[in-house]
Parts: sequence; C-alpha cells; structure tokens
Amino acid sequence: MDIALHYLTFRPRTEHEVYIKLKKHNIHHEQIHVCITELKEKDYINDEKFAYNWILERRDYKLRSPLMIRRELFNKGVDKKIIDESMVSGYSGEDEQNVIKKLIDRNKRTNPGFLGNNDLILRFKRRLTTQGFSLNHIENTLKNYI
Repeated sequence: MDIALHYLTFRPRTEHEVYIKLKKHNIHHEQIHVCITELKEKDYINDEKFAYNWILERRDYKLRSPLMIRRELFNKGVDKKIIDESMVSGYSGEDEQNVIKKLIDRNKRTNPGFLGNNDLILRFKRRLTTQGFSLNHIENTLKNYI
C-alpha cells in the first residue's frame, strides 16, 4: 500500500499504472487487488476522472489531437468505454478547431510568412493530419485565416 500511495503522490494514475508498478515490486496478485480496491474506495484511483482531466490537460496545454489523446489513454490502460465517454464530454469538434487555431498562431509566430506560402500550408496540413487532427477541421480553420 505504501508503494502505491507514494506512486500516487507525484500525479494521478490509472488503475492499470498502479497495478503495473506494484507488479514490478513482486507483490502478489491478491494483495494488489486488495490495495487497488481500497485506493478506488478512497477515490485515490478513478479512471473516469483521470481520463477527463488528462483530456483537458492535453487538449489545452499540449495541443494534442483527439486521436493522439485516445492513444495515450489507451496506452495508460484506461478502458475504451471510459475513453469514449470522456472524449464526448471533454473534446468536441469546436475544441479541435480551437486547438488548430492555437497551432496556427504558434506557427505564425515562428514563421511569419507561413500563411502566404502554399507549400508551408500544405506541409502544415500534412503534419496536423499525421498527428490525428481531422482534415475537415484543419481546412475549415485555415479558411478563416487566409
């Protein structure tokens, strides 16, 4: 239990992350299950809250796409159903366009002639689609800038 509590002091964790951490310390499966159940009862582990807060943080501060956030949550062991529910409430199409606007503004600061150069715009679109942004949202947002 002390290992898990110490692990949770740094940042919120998913149930899967705590399980893996305890497993690495050679703690028996039954003890891990009891520990995780107790942590969930005390609300120290809550995958729904974790997913929703992760979405907001990655959307607003890291400027991540919905696809990339889904992948990150999946890699952290969050259940697909929880991811889907959290994405519906935490990342709308309008949110995606706002993130794209911020990325355009950031790109304009570092490359002032960016919006006048079709090659740079094409490269920018390609980069955003590779990162998982919707091409439709990218093009609609760019139309407002050009």
